[in-house]
Amino acid sequence: MNLLFLQGVLIGFLASVSFGPAAYIIIQKTINVGKFRGTIAGLGVASIDTIFAIIAAISVSSSINFIESYQIYFRLVGGLIIIGIGIKIILTKSSINTHKHKSKLMACSSDFISTFLIALFNPLTVLMYALLLTTLNIIPKERDFLQLFELFVGVFIGTNLWWNLIVFSANYIRSHLHFQRLQWLNKTIGSFVLLAGLFVLVSIFIKL
Repeated sequence: MNLLFLQGVLIGFLASVSFGPAAYIIIQKTINVGKFRGTIAGLGVASIDTIFAIIAAISVSSSINFIESYQIYFRLVGGLIIIGIGIKIILTKSSINTHKHKSKLMACSSDFISTFLIALFNPLTVLMYALLLTTLNIIPKERDFLQLFELFVGVFIGTNLWWNLIVFSANYIRSHLHFQRLQWLNKTIGSFVLLAGLFVLVSIFIKL
């Protein structure tokens, strides 16, 4: 197996390890409507993470300057999105088996987009990838297209490994969860997501 591919897997996994708003949403989706929907939500984060890895690899210095110049706007929009999703989770009705009127395709699209947007407005992830690429001494300019493709496929798989661990853990909890406790779980997870969004907004003004 190609070493660059394995390095990509390691980078993707390490950059993804967190319990932020996206993780809470993936847990909530898995427990409420099953591991398939949780996996779709995880793919939303993995997709934008891979894009950020590509950005970091192609042009680290310019991407860092762009993020530093517009980070307030990223955090403002991201914070508002996180708050909105948190409120939506809090208001979610208890249902381990979903019977919503919208189609499965629309539901899966919503799961994907919600985590995709949260990850999109957290561009500091680019800095994490830049740091990991530098630490492993991976210089994209010295690699051909095939090698870069292997690297980024590895990143995508690595970040999916983490989110799938979250999904399988949440699915285990789901199998041992009583229906009556589900509404409290939704409110708890939603509250965590809401507070995370508020923290992002407050940090803009007090420079945390």
